[in-house]
Amino acid sequence: FLEQPINKKHANCFLVISPAGCGKTNLACHLAETRQIVQPVFFFLANNMRINPTGGILATIEEEINKPFQKNMSSMSAHLTVNELSSYFADGILVLIDGINEYHDPAEMKRSLQEVLARASDENIKFIITVRDYYWGYFDGTFWDNYTKMSSSEDYSKRSTKKRLSNYIYKEYEVAITKYL
Repeated sequence: FLEQPINKKHANCFLVISPAGCGKTNLACHLAETRQIVQPVFFFLANNMRINPTGGILATIEEEINKPFQKNMSSMSAHLTVNELSSYFADGILVLIDGINEYHDPAEMKRSLQEVLARASDENIKFIITVRDYYWGYFDGTFWDNYTKMSSSEDYSKRSTKKRLSNYIYKEYEVAITKYL
């Protein structure tokens, strides 16, 4: 997923859905740490995240991009955009949003994710989003089918998101149980 180029044939979002305590945050932290060597990485904990009310998640990312320069920027200074930053790196930008179920307004988070995934589908931006399986119902929607990658070789195109995710979660449990038996 991380090495594939962004285009309409490849998803720009990897969705991690699993129960509490399975290592979602650990995985996200590890990916952020290892990927920062080759590309800009933006890591957001959803419970501390502030989504820009007018520009959504992309504007929130741009605020983070420009934060180090704010003290030295005059009002005439250039504003670096997500698109400009992603164009400087072959691997683009990686955005990790951990624990979307912990955001204070699930409906706003769902709308914002739907918008950012659609807007970023032609940009050089990849997303890794984590959510607890118990809260997935707040975020489920057909829009995920267009942008997400599941870790299975099975063809999911003819199945509903809910069916795909339940199969995915079951397979992950099988793998975890097999390791400990």
